[in-house]
Amino acid sequence: MSLGELQRRFRDALVTGDAARVAPALVGGPDPLARLAVHQRHYETSLVTSLIERFPATLWLLGSQPVIDAAREYVRSRPPAQPSIAEFGEDFAAYLADTATGRTVPYLREFAECDWHLGRIAVAADPEGVHRVRSAWPIDRLLAIFLGDANAPESLTFEPEAVHLEIRGRRGSFTIARLAE
Repeated sequence: MSLGELQRRFRDALVTGDAARVAPALVGGPDPLARLAVHQRHYETSLVTSLIERFPATLWLLGSQPVIDAAREYVRSRPPAQPSIAEFGEDFAAYLADTATGRTVPYLREFAECDWHLGRIAVAADPEGVHRVRSAWPIDRLLAIFLGDANAPESLTFEPEAVHLEIRGRRGSFTIARLAE
């Protein structure tokens, strides 16, 4: 077996949890499959943690357990395709919106997409980075409540509304401006 094939088998064992094809290569100690299981848990936990940290407002909106459960399923069904973990989860907003919990919040996809873009701004290297977000829901109002209004209402009712936001930021800071159509 070539080194490349062995690496693919280990990758598959980590991603799918099925160690059968890599088991013959595991040697040493009383239980090599138990050692592999440590790496499998670490792989999943690291990606789930990275993913949910990119969606803090969405976590606040839905509660942590539904988002964590969706993130686990997302990691299992869509392993990273890029070498950078920072790029992982770009389509998680759509995935989350299509879950049973996500379908109960009609503006969830747009809200989570905005959360994703804010996360990208937070790590942007370009101090004058500009991102434009278009949404059919008043996300700027939701963000205003989340980011600073300690007296948020008990419930909110939203009507679809065209919103165009310009978001500028650099590491650790950002500004949001509502643009005219």
